[in-house]
Amino acid sequence: SNDVVTITGNNDTVNVSGANDSVTLNGSGNAITYSISNSSLALTASNEAINIAGLNDVVTVTGVNDKITFSASNTSLNLTDPNSTINVAGSNDVVTIAAGSDTINVSGSNDTVTLTGDGNSIGLQGSNDSLSVTTSSGVVTILDAVGVNDAITVNANGSATTNVSGSGDLVTVNNNSWFGGNLVDISGTNDQVAVNSNDIYAYSDLVTVSGTNDT
Repeated sequence: SNDVVTITGNNDTVNVSGANDSVTLNGSGNAITYSISNSSLALTASNEAINIAGLNDVVTVTGVNDKITFSASNTSLNLTDPNSTINVAGSNDVVTIAAGSDTINVSGSNDTVTLTGDGNSIGLQGSNDSLSVTTSSGVVTILDAVGVNDAITVNANGSATTNVSGSGDLVTVNNNSWFGGNLVDISGTNDQVAVNSNDIYAYSDLVTVSGTNDT
């Protein structure tokens, strides 16, 4: 516990079981498992496969092109990791992610996912999930082609563009920019859409609904 560790190697299997550790991994093709609960991990790694199996952890990953899987259920995770692929595979989880330019897949059900960052791509494959996305620039894509009864909230700041595609979802758009200019395109079917605007200058929110049977 409370260790600072540097590991150099390729194609290794690494298990981190201490609490509040700082780990630097120099190499590629490694498989890292973090299984301790109620703790924190600061991990520096790129091009690695990372499995987070503990409960109620705070994990910060510095690096690029990592593949991260959060496999635990009925727990929470606070994750910081830009430029990576993140898979939320557990169910009944509360997950907070701070990231940019990530690909995020939520395959569990009854999850609550809060995402802050720009340029992310999110896929929902579970059901009854709650996704809240806050973005201020770039393009964010949310695809819910498989999941049902999901609740999607877009908090649009600055000049972000958000594309939402899904069916049977409750989509809420909060325009938090006083000057408007946030483009949100909703292209699913049978969605319920609500728009809340803080645009005090009466600019257009630029919310377009191009799907069918939406309300």
